[in-house]
Amino acid sequence: MTDSVRVSTADILRFLDGAGITYQADGCRDITITGCSALSDPQRGSLTWSRSADVDFARLSTIGDLVLVAPEDVTGDIPTGIFVLAVKQPRTVLTLLAREFFEEKPSPTIHPSAVVETNAMGANVSIGALSYIGPDVTLGDRVRIADHVSIRGRVTIGDDTTVDSGAVIGAEGFGFVRHNGIHLHMPHFGGISIGERVFIGANSVIQQGALTDTIVGADSLLDCAISIGHGAQIGKGSIITTHAVLTGSAKIGDRVYIAPGSIVINHKYVGDDAFVGAASLVNKDVGAGEFVSGYPAKVLKGLPKPNPTA
Repeated sequence: MTDSVRVSTADILRFLDGAGITYQADGCRDITITGCSALSDPQRGSLTWSRSADVDFARLSTIGDLVLVAPEDVTGDIPTGIFVLAVKQPRTVLTLLAREFFEEKPSPTIHPSAVVETNAMGANVSIGALSYIGPDVTLGDRVRIADHVSIRGRVTIGDDTTVDSGAVIGAEGFGFVRHNGIHLHMPHFGGISIGERVFIGANSVIQQGALTDTIVGADSLLDCAISIGHGAQIGKGSIITTHAVLTGSAKIGDRVYIAPGSIVINHKYVGDDAFVGAASLVNKDVGAGEFVSGYPAKVLKGLPKPNPTA
């Protein structure tokens, strides 16, 4: 936390009203905060949140000067020095407030050590140290490329997308045939299309397509250290978490969640709104809205589908 940013409860309420967020405010309104802290280790003069409606206000009263974002059914007597915002989605509201008031927003810059061979760049693009951007790459507005990133081949990246450190976009896919006792690599002619507002985590790899493009739809989130094979397609708003693997030509629908360490083998389809549990092997198509888990993955019936972003 830093005293360079000081946010009052009035500032917070103005923002929520402007964003059209419904809330119930209660407690001390004469509070100024300078940053965020975890509820497990709350810091005086900070913004924090609770997933549970059962809040230990007695413990928080010893800290003071806290703004707490909590569920709508939060219970307990609010002590002096605590301001409570009861909302439908506490984690979402915390994120919006943190982004609005406390997120650092550095000016867009291209590091002098970066190698940028494309002229097809939008406005306010940032490129980090020792990154390489090839001549056939197209970058939209406000794209942020971190350090040590390689992007080559026919790649299009949409507005407001982030590519974190060490990612490789445009590597040729692992496509081979065996002929006369030796392995021959299939030349790759496809490209990569990445939509708007996508996040690509550190050390992830997206391979270019062999004959068709590899596609990542708008608003999808790719965690660190994942592998997207040649010609794979990811729909809009999907989340692929760490160490997941989509092999060649796998297809993921919209709003799919794939948990850590899972594998979707080539040419298999995961339908819209499906959930794939951790360390699963998807070797059969998954229907829309299904919850599958296991090795190999099987449909889990009668169980509520997890909501990891709640």
